[in-house]
Parts: sequence; structure tokens; C-alpha cells
Amino acid sequence: MKPSSPKHKRLKRPERLKSARRWLPKYTGKNIVKGYSKHFAVDKICAVIELRMLGYKISDQYLEQLKANLVVRQKAKERRKREKV
Repeated sequence: MKPSSPKHKRLKRPERLKSARRWLPKYTGKNIVKGYSKHFAVDKICAVIELRMLGYKISDQYLEQLKANLVVRQKAKERRKREKV
């Protein structure tokens, strides 16, 4: 049976990094982190870590902002879950 998701969304980190070396020069979007996270189906924090491994300069401030947004989203999700019950 053929898998339902595209191969680039099923890769583990070593394979993603290898594939990203070929994919990144072709990327034409404005936000490389957002594009990477969507293309490889990883969260943005993981995308920042992996892009740094590949030599891209991404500020610590941007990473902290992503982490703060993640906490806010988690709290909102918990609140909605409590209100639902």
C-alpha cells in the first residue's frame, strides 16, 4: 500500500538535512523558517535548529519569540479544552 503523505514529510532529521541542501536553493519565499517547517512538516523551532545546522543565521531573538508563541498557543488550547468540558 502506498503511503498517503509525501516522502519529504516523512523524513527523519538526517534525511531532512540531506534533502534540505537540495531544496533550500530552490526556495523563493520570504520566510525561510516558515517554508522549511511547512515543506518538511516540522514545527518552526525544529526548523530554526535544523536551518542553523545547515549554516543559516537565525537570531536568538526570533527563536525566543517562537518559543513564547508556542507557550501562548498551548495555554489557549488548554483553556479551550477546559471550556469545552
